[in-house]
Amino acid sequence: MASYEYTPSNESLTSVRGEDDTAGGPSGGFSSDTSQTSTRSSEFTQEVEDIIGNSIPLPNLEEQAQSLIKELGSHPVYNQLSYGDSEIRARIKLDRILYSMLFYAYECGGDGGKRYTASAICACRRENNDVTLAYLQSLASTWLSHLLFVFKANGSHKVQINSTPSIIMSPTVEDTAAQVEVGATENHKDNFKTAVLKRDGYRCVATGEADVDHPGPLSSDEEFESISTEGCHILWGAIALLDQNKTYLSALSTLDILRHYASLPAMTIEDIASVINDPSNGMTLCANARDGFDSFAWSLKMVDNVSSRSQVCLVLNLSDPISQTPNTYSIVVHRPRGLGLGSVSKRRHYITFQDFSARFTEESSPPRQKQRNTGSGDAGDKAPQPERGQGIALPNPLFIRIHSAIAGVLHMSGAGEEIDAAIRRAGGAPPEAF
Repeated sequence: MASYEYTPSNESLTSVRGEDDTAGGPSGGFSSDTSQTSTRSSEFTQEVEDIIGNSIPLPNLEEQAQSLIKELGSHPVYNQLSYGDSEIRARIKLDRILYSMLFYAYECGGDGGKRYTASAICACRRENNDVTLAYLQSLASTWLSHLLFVFKANGSHKVQINSTPSIIMSPTVEDTAAQVEVGATENHKDNFKTAVLKRDGYRCVATGEADVDHPGPLSSDEEFESISTEGCHILWGAIALLDQNKTYLSALSTLDILRHYASLPAMTIEDIASVINDPSNGMTLCANARDGFDSFAWSLKMVDNVSSRSQVCLVLNLSDPISQTPNTYSIVVHRPRGLGLGSVSKRRHYITFQDFSARFTEESSPPRQKQRNTGSGDAGDKAPQPERGQGIALPNPLFIRIHSAIAGVLHMSGAGEEIDAAIRRAGGAPPEAF
């Protein structure tokens, strides 16, 4: 039987750490000084790309990755962050980060996402076991700080301790940089809210409650129970705010990890940044439901198993193939508290997105609502889909899939709970610990 194990040659480095670190344990952090990482970056990048492109079957690659994860878990001195306070270092287990990332990789990016994740883990293997463990520690730490923490803390690049991350988690930052000239803009938020509200029929898609600005007609009970809703981003806008200051590389690295994890071509990174405030990246939620969704207490998972992974399409046009996939999602609960989904007896288990904007013309709509739309939530409202080229785009399954996978990783790994605890200890502001 052929052996598919991949073992790159050992580098001439004595350690993956900075010169002041102790070889046997993570007493110091992985330096973010590019002078220490540039020598290795091109080598590791090529190793990851070689593994991704070689003939090793994915199941074999995944088996090797699982073996390395198990090895990391058996060495407590490496299975923790090399930075942060003692409580964070003691509670976050890096093998759980790697295992969860690998587990949810297919949900996020199909075979391509899983192959990238397994390849990055396998590329950490070295002849010297301490060096292997140091690479695994760095990889898990960077995925935590530049993907999971960024999503959980709503895009806090400025508070990360390593704003210039180890290159090993981000194999093709240069390719991504070449494609991204401008990130998401911080304006157009009012337009975003109005468009999503109109598209979703002036209702919270999770609870069905009517917004206070619903043009009507509403029953007296619905008017009495109407609420103020909000436009909720599926992917938080701060993850794609790119500029040329000191946080540029950090934000770019987040997008680069996301590109590989979601198995997207490099050209779509700019598209992601440009549609952050588009209705395809939003839905209408009441405040409590929005808090639950933003904190990854719950997420959405497409019910129909129709493959949308091969239909990566960010062009906002209802004639695109991705808009023709079923738009019914199950509500996945990740923790019992703070969901904001209403009482258990009345809680919805599914959301079907539709475009209701045709029902609300500019003449009949209050000033708050003039924009693009998508979405629904009320099973009783069955509006016809808009004509091709008209209407407001429905939530993009790609964005929902990314949010769902990140939610899964945060909860399976335990990182979500620890990040929340760290934020509480820091007085509500994202701590400078990731």
